[in-house]
Amino acid sequence: MNTCNTISLDLAAVPREVRDDLARPLALAVDAYFRQPGIEEKFQAWLVGYKKRQYVREREAARA
Repeated sequence: MNTCNTISLDLAAVPREVRDDLARPLALAVDAYFRQPGIEEKFQAWLVGYKKRQYVREREAARA
């Protein structure tokens, strides 16, 4: 049996309006999630730590 574990998609070949139609439900869900009390604040706190970890990783990679 021959199986395929990857899917290729040329996004440039998909019309903009089709991409927008596909992305709209996700954008609405993300917007609704971030409208919940406290979520934006938790995200911003997480983002600070993420940027610090990213900076450390980049410095360590530059030394290697």
